[in-house]
Amino acid sequence: MKKKNKFPIEAFTKVVHDHVLMQSEYNKINPNVVASAVLNSCGYILSNFYEVEIKTGWREKSNLWSIIALSSGMGKSVIMRHVFKDAYEKQGELVKRYKSEDDVIREWKGMIKGKKSVNIEEEPELRNWLHSKGLTNPPNKAKEFVMFSDDFTFEKLLKILDDNDGRAFMIRADEIMGLFNSFNRYRAGNDEETLLKLWGYDALMRNRINEEGNNYVSKPLVSLFGATQIEMLFDMYSQHRIVNGNIFRILFCLDDEIKTKNVFEETVKYVNSLEEFNKKYLSMYENPVNHQLLPLDDDCMSFLNSWRNDSDKKYTSDGKLKIGTYNNIMGKMDSYIFRIAIILNRLDNFYGVQSSSIRVTDLVNSAKIIDFYVKEVINVLELTSLNYRKHLNGETEINFFEKILPQSAPYFDVVKSMEHYLKYNQEDCHRLLASWIEKGILRRNAKGMVYKKS
Repeated sequence: MKKKNKFPIEAFTKVVHDHVLMQSEYNKINPNVVASAVLNSCGYILSNFYEVEIKTGWREKSNLWSIIALSSGMGKSVIMRHVFKDAYEKQGELVKRYKSEDDVIREWKGMIKGKKSVNIEEEPELRNWLHSKGLTNPPNKAKEFVMFSDDFTFEKLLKILDDNDGRAFMIRADEIMGLFNSFNRYRAGNDEETLLKLWGYDALMRNRINEEGNNYVSKPLVSLFGATQIEMLFDMYSQHRIVNGNIFRILFCLDDEIKTKNVFEETVKYVNSLEEFNKKYLSMYENPVNHQLLPLDDDCMSFLNSWRNDSDKKYTSDGKLKIGTYNNIMGKMDSYIFRIAIILNRLDNFYGVQSSSIRVTDLVNSAKIIDFYVKEVINVLELTSLNYRKHLNGETEINFFEKILPQSAPYFDVVKSMEHYLKYNQEDCHRLLASWIEKGILRRNAKGMVYKKS
């Protein structure tokens, strides 16, 4: 990558700022990556509790969709394990409690099996059993809340969201391309489009011929955090996703640096500085969701207007970024500036300055982070853009590549086509194909198919 980009960790309150640096040093991971993960985790934890209203009908919460892209071996799994540790432990508690309550219900059903009616007052055995379980009435079906998942069918995902009744849910994936590749794995469908609708908060209905397969989610609240290797971005940033703007829902953080890491080297002492914050909000996860509305201070809209105008000039004046692509990017950042402002505001409220509203300061700091992510998107677009003509020798090869070579074809069919059109011998065709594959303008899969990047 040509341009190095730094996450503005100074936008965080001091405790969080220092925590990011500690995690970075302790795990030998780029602070950009740590900051992105911490921001996402805090947003997920807070998303049950706060929202902001920008205009009538337009409200934002604090859920983020983030992906970190690193070279292999640079710590993707490690940072996910550390940053989301408290949430994982809370999910473990919920699972254990659900299983315990489920065991009680099964035991109760066994005791009343065969009885046409149950009158606790007339049956001491049942009354004593309830008393031994700390109950006064028969147990109800245990309700299972699922906080996150990294493998699911979409029917199951929508059922989880419905059962969660508006509570926050995290899609987590150590290798995010596994999620993208799993779309429509059991049948033809529109899994990716369904997923992308969950970025917002509108109710979602999915109908199937079999009514048991119908799903209705009235209050989706979904965060996403994933990791991938740099090489996988070529598959993720397809031309289709760029044109329709779907890929710009995701906040990317890239670290293409490859260096040795000595994990045994003495380093800073590990301290989970966010544990108190995490556990305070996680302890209330099962509570009915009732979002507190954080009003915008009077001068916030004036700042936002100036910020948007400045961004328009900054990113479009040189003509390098197409207006359509820029609009697609900023269409999502217009929401993210509020989502991130909520996170910064509540962290500051917890560790520092008490506030009951979103301040201009929160938006200024959020805008700095937004600027980081916009630059990261531009970096990804540059990284994954074809620029294939610089790898082709003259108009004949360009014409062959653009007009003769199909989007995908068997390898040996491509060789024959090259021999016929380019008039190269077979050995030169193999050599040229290998060069194009190495440079990334063509890909060859395990089945011997060659296809253009798109």
